[in-house]
Amino acid sequence: MNYSRILALVLVPMFFVYQVSSVAAHEFWFEPLSYKVQVGDKVQAHLKNGQNFKGTTYSYVNEIFVRFDIATPNGVEPVIVRRGDRPALNVEAKAEGLHVPIYGSTMQWVRYNKLEKFESFVRSVKLDWVLEAHKERGYPSEKVLETYYRYAKSLIAVGSGKGKDRFYDLPIEFVALTNPYVDNTKDGVRVQLFLEGKPFVGADVQIFHYVAGSEDAVMDRTTTDAQGMAIISVFEGGSFLINAVDIRDPRPEGVKKGAHWETIWATLTYELPAG
Repeated sequence: MNYSRILALVLVPMFFVYQVSSVAAHEFWFEPLSYKVQVGDKVQAHLKNGQNFKGTTYSYVNEIFVRFDIATPNGVEPVIVRRGDRPALNVEAKAEGLHVPIYGSTMQWVRYNKLEKFESFVRSVKLDWVLEAHKERGYPSEKVLETYYRYAKSLIAVGSGKGKDRFYDLPIEFVALTNPYVDNTKDGVRVQLFLEGKPFVGADVQIFHYVAGSEDAVMDRTTTDAQGMAIISVFEGGSFLINAVDIRDPRPEGVKKGAHWETIWATLTYELPAG
């Protein structure tokens, strides 16, 4: 009998309940065990929630997954996974080329007991207009309820890693216009950010760059242009996490819960070789 799996099935729902009610303004991303593998190897990645490229690892829990696919040279396929699996992504690489895991979450929520904490989050993602709107609408100064949804992608090279990323119909989504495994990245990695299928203009993009052996990731930021595009400077080799957030009125399921605001989050991870 697999006691470790039984234990995971017992503990995962408890972990899920805690996370839904307590996790606030943090990134959510794919963290591959290796960004480069060979045909026949496993394409594996954890789903993580945290800050500055440090965080908690999620097992597969169907309550927080509304979409879990992987795009390969053979097309887009659902990831076959069992409850409690860790890493959540664990599939065989059957074809050479770029592989892109795709994640979309169910609705989750966080309650800010004090307005100051909500204000701090809003300012951290440079969406200060929300603060004035919050006052104008007569929303409360305590127990502010926010619903949120996470959307994550990653770029993983199988063999050469040749191929192109594209738009996969997420409500908010980064598309890599540069393939970091085959294209020239001297002038940076170009990405385009979409919001409901249209270029997200003037969005704040947070960039986290981590070099193996370093204590912490280095953070930078940029802003998307009139086409929703941004250039992620190379700095040096290492792992990159880019993140963007939009705040808006909650959708009906959030209104039903009593939410004042809704956030949707996009992340993309990839790696550049050292040197």
